[in-house]
Amino acid sequence: MIEKEYDSNGVLLRIIDRRRFADLVEFQLAHFKTMATEEILAFAPEHKQRNAALGILSQSETQEIKEKINDVIEHYNNCKALVNMISWDGTDATHAEECDKVQAVVW
Repeated sequence: MIEKEYDSNGVLLRIIDRRRFADLVEFQLAHFKTMATEEILAFAPEHKQRNAALGILSQSETQEIKEKINDVIEHYNNCKALVNMISWDGTDATHAEECDKVQAVVW
């Protein structure tokens, strides 16, 4: 969380960045997983996936489901890789910049 501290006249004194880098990374990765799950279930609910696996759906329907799921998985993996490429050296000087980079990776 970013806090702003003002004096009694409303003049900004300082900005306090209370974000924790590890927590941001963990949150982003969990968010991406949730988004991937929701996206998959929106076009292929569990019963439809099960029917495809059991061979109840046509080959074209099954193939479409597989392709869409693979597209979502690929997108998830790309987002995850982008976040995991960001590292923080532990110094105050780079903290805000690296936290901003993590938060800039969006689904």
